[in-house]
Amino acid sequence: MLLAMSRSLAEEEHVKRQLSEVKGLRMAVTKAGGYVDQIQRKISHNLSGSALESIVIERKSSQVHALLHALLEAKRGVMMDVPSNASLALKISVVVKDDWLAVAIFGQSAMHVLTNHRRAGLGVMHFPAHEP
Repeated sequence: MLLAMSRSLAEEEHVKRQLSEVKGLRMAVTKAGGYVDQIQRKISHNLSGSALESIVIERKSSQVHALLHALLEAKRGVMMDVPSNASLALKISVVVKDDWLAVAIFGQSAMHVLTNHRRAGLGVMHFPAHEP
């Protein structure tokens, strides 16, 4: 969640440096923005692309499956009670340690620039260490 909540690139890099001291921890960060009806696809596309490109997860069905399910859980925290015409600006992180994966989303939603609401969601999933 700390990565998703970082407010600047410098802060994000600081958090990454601290987390990199944990042996075996892999992480990636991405962003997504737009209206509610558009953002559902953007989040999945941006996060899966970032996680695969950064080699946080491998192209194995168990890992992609865990990523998408953790993302669904995290989206529940962010998308709950969001009006259908609201605009969202979100930062999304994925962190993997051994055979556990966590997705965190943090950002804001608004129907008008003066009505911002901060939102957060977290999803955690386990995946098998070895696929058959």
